[in-house]
Amino acid sequence: MARDQGGLGIKRQRRMNEALLIQLRWRFLTNNNALWVQVWKAKYGNAPFEDVWGRKRTGSSVFHALRKIWRYVLAGARWGIGNGETADFWKDKWASPSSNLYDVALGTIPTVLLDRKVNYFVTEGGSWRWELFSPYLPTRAILQIAATPSPRAGSGCDRLYWSPSPTGKFSTKSAYVLLENGGAEDPSRKILWRTIWRWPGPQRIRAFLWLLAKNRFLTNVERSRRHLTTNTACVICGRYEKTALHVVRECTLALDIWIRLLPIKAHGEFFTLSLEKWLSLNLSHSSFFGLENWPCTFGVVAWKVWKWRNEFIFQNKRMDIRGAMMEIATYVEGLKITFDGNKKLGGTGSFGVPRWLSWDKP
Repeated sequence: MARDQGGLGIKRQRRMNEALLIQLRWRFLTNNNALWVQVWKAKYGNAPFEDVWGRKRTGSSVFHALRKIWRYVLAGARWGIGNGETADFWKDKWASPSSNLYDVALGTIPTVLLDRKVNYFVTEGGSWRWELFSPYLPTRAILQIAATPSPRAGSGCDRLYWSPSPTGKFSTKSAYVLLENGGAEDPSRKILWRTIWRWPGPQRIRAFLWLLAKNRFLTNVERSRRHLTTNTACVICGRYEKTALHVVRECTLALDIWIRLLPIKAHGEFFTLSLEKWLSLNLSHSSFFGLENWPCTFGVVAWKVWKWRNEFIFQNKRMDIRGAMMEIATYVEGLKITFDGNKKLGGTGSFGVPRWLSWDKP
């Protein structure tokens, strides 16, 4: 899964193979003059946008693999209307990116209209023949048709394009995204993942924030869900269930630090948000309630709280609040100096290890 979707940028092999099969099937639809396309059409059928392949029982392994991914091709393909002579009015996607008109029809469509092309529903003057299709469609579909330019004789042929791609051109990356989540991406979550991986600090803290956002810590609540314990209470405060959010925000160990860092006016919003919104707010606002360099401070505090908690549980080391505040301030200041200095030297602000690439004789 891509990093801006909550993954580590490592693709699943099965999904990638399916994306490559979608690419092959897409070429079958858009490159009619290719020799291999003509051979396949002669053997399996000459209807490029109907799943006639599904009616055949025999065929090669490649044939059956392409047949199985046909529904994904249909999900991503959309027609751009030119002269309206190729795209099917009811069965092809052209007015709406999500579905064809046949699937949203209110009733049975007359047989005489069912297999008509888009240009059939336009007058010689270029206006839509509303009386032919409006009785069978909901208001939303009618508005989508009204927003689509009607076919024109001199507008060229209808053309297929790949709707998951911003440019309309097919790419295996967009096909992979379509397979992973149906092509639907939550912009707010995408921003959260990007913010985490661009956080101005060491990679170990970025990895910690990533695990926190995915709620992957083995807290008592999670251990109880896996039948590893029956006690879901927090070990330190003992009053609440030990969830990931409780560990880094609500436990007395964390609460003492947050209260000292935040102004009183920020408490209401800071301590009531859900985990995802809490991370998004604090990692994306460079000045949270007037606090300078807050995303860096927030990440360091959350990580330190988790670290000190583990030291208390496994090593019986108790945290001194004054020493903790001093350690946080020193750590954040060191990160700020390193990060700003790297940028002044022409770097990107990310942390890395310099390596020799070559040696030239003096």
